[in-house]
Amino acid sequence: MKLCVMAPLLMQNDRDWMLFVNSLRTLQQAIALKVRRPGSVSLGVSSDVWWGLVQRSNANEWNWAYYDRLAWTLFCLNRERPNLPELHWAPIMSFHQCGGNVGDSVNIPIPGWAVKNREYVSEKGNACREYVSLWHDEAVIPYYKKFINAFARRYSGAFLSMHNNQNCRAPEICELNISCGPAGELRFPSYNSHDRWAYPHYGFGQGGSYDAWLDYEAYLWRRYSGRPYYGPRQSSAGLMSDSRYYTSDEGRDFFEWYNHALIKHGQRMIQAGLDGLDGTPLFKVRIGVKIPGIHWNSASNRARPRSGEVLAGLIDPSCSSMEYGQPYLTDGYLKMLWALVRPQDMKLSYRASSGRSHSIGRGGREPNDLYLEGGYKLPVMAGAGRREKLDLTIHFTCAEMPEQVRSEKLPYNPELEPWNKHEPAGWGKMVVDPFSRPQALVTHVAWCGNMLPEGDGLELGIENALAHFPRHYWNNIFKAVSKENYGKTFYEGKTGIPYQNINILRLDTAAENSDLFASLIKI
Repeated sequence: MKLCVMAPLLMQNDRDWMLFVNSLRTLQQAIALKVRRPGSVSLGVSSDVWWGLVQRSNANEWNWAYYDRLAWTLFCLNRERPNLPELHWAPIMSFHQCGGNVGDSVNIPIPGWAVKNREYVSEKGNACREYVSLWHDEAVIPYYKKFINAFARRYSGAFLSMHNNQNCRAPEICELNISCGPAGELRFPSYNSHDRWAYPHYGFGQGGSYDAWLDYEAYLWRRYSGRPYYGPRQSSAGLMSDSRYYTSDEGRDFFEWYNHALIKHGQRMIQAGLDGLDGTPLFKVRIGVKIPGIHWNSASNRARPRSGEVLAGLIDPSCSSMEYGQPYLTDGYLKMLWALVRPQDMKLSYRASSGRSHSIGRGGREPNDLYLEGGYKLPVMAGAGRREKLDLTIHFTCAEMPEQVRSEKLPYNPELEPWNKHEPAGWGKMVVDPFSRPQALVTHVAWCGNMLPEGDGLELGIENALAHFPRHYWNNIFKAVSKENYGKTFYEGKTGIPYQNINILRLDTAAENSDLFASLIKI
């Protein structure tokens, strides 16, 4: 099991830096007590590399001072105590805003010059400036590539520090994570502050911009061979209100387009990472992306099964078992993982251990636009001096959540849609049960990873969703990564749990529970 821990969002004074160093030493020493040869293992340190901090003013000004200090600090810690587990760096190319999400303690907006007139627009008419809309990828991805390339060239060896004007070196970089959406996750901002969302509401659609609607109409033209039946423009709120999002053709069309738009954005971002690394000393480093564990409403919601995941763009409600709301039967994540890792090998159906054939999405319907349009065709960078396989790590954020989250009833919020509008009389002005089964989602994503073809170096990682959680929640983390808890989940001759690394958010949480954190090394 590879261990990684996430650094603070931003260290703002010398005291913060001192606590950072002390916490890392605590973890190194705890791990050293668990292994015979401490030098044979390493500890990854994940950190956001904020786009809005490095290129705040314009696209031609770079301020690497903060990350010069961070890289040099990690390098010096390794040099001072070579007998302890080596610290590796797992930077996140953070093209999203810091601020407005759970656990955000500082505010770092993304560059205004990049996001202006390129915001996500919800169907409530609100603009989200936390991440540039995927419908503007063509305009903004060249900036992402340039940023990744500049980072890779600077931190693949020696550099002249902007922090102390000294010649410094960076530690070994074990993974380059690519931010694909709000909070660095591959998702739409369906439950973000611009819409005044509150847990556990299922959220709001983010296809309200003109560019989004043009893309949707183009999708309909492709699907219906130039003869689409448009009808009135669909509203995700309307489709959700009476369950038409999975029971009607217009609902299935709309949310298949919505899901595929997000997946193709993920494909483009992975390719941007590969292109940015091309020609640099880091051309073979692992690429990472994150998928959020949206667990609320993940079980058998009376009227709107899997609604939170659908509105975030994570799953396609066209899957055959949608009406039952069973996470381990839903094929949505299989489609997403397959399209990100090996789109050229995607199948339209798979055969279950029972012998029955199951469709992935719309009944095996052609064409597979995740491959033919917008997807990359592996091997992406074959040749001398370039990578021969993808080597992608997909991180799922839901590790610490329990088997089931019990019913919660919160005061009705008139600012949001009337949640109980379609519930039986007697619910009153109270929110209904969030129907949450987080561990079932963890198991399902692991199963999806086990179903994919081998050979491209896919790794599945898992991390916790909340920065601080009770100590007994560590039992859920151990369960999530232990292959002994999966029983007959895997078949076709494959064994073991695909989760190959664990990232704990954040450093102080891991240091306070260093004994438990270090115990993960032997799983």
